[in-house]
Amino acid sequence: MPENGFEILLALLQQELAIVEELKAAGNNLIHALKENAASEIISVAEQQEFLAGELAKLEEKRLQVQQDLINNSKTDAHFGEVTSLAPADLQDALASLYNRLATAVVQLRQINETGKILLLSAFRFHQQFAKLIAAAQGEMYGPRGFLQTKQKPVGVFDRQV
Repeated sequence: MPENGFEILLALLQQELAIVEELKAAGNNLIHALKENAASEIISVAEQQEFLAGELAKLEEKRLQVQQDLINNSKTDAHFGEVTSLAPADLQDALASLYNRLATAVVQLRQINETGKILLLSAFRFHQQFAKLIAAAQGEMYGPRGFLQTKQKPVGVFDRQV
């Protein structure tokens, strides 16, 4: 169990990094599922991402509170970016390393999410266009000569019995 605020901060950063790594893996799984058009896997991965994002938000809230407490207890006018300089010497390198690794992982996660977003939009546009084509056909199909033909009789819009 962490003894002081800086050890708590270190533990929170490690947990955040682990969740961001899980989000990166989930994002890559989503990209694979989109490429394979695996609807059930897409839904499963999206639910996993939603859960992980909620957990990350909770940890981030705790981390920001711990950082603010550390700044307030130091009685200096340090900013969030300067928190590592307030830490004991034996924790400064570990904190700085975790901050850097977390920042790098977040950039990678954004890139993965952007790729997923592009694939999702592309799939959405494809399905929209496909739905328009089906709706426009209204029961018509292509015949043996390649021309569109219908087997349905036209249906009147008005009821003549009224």
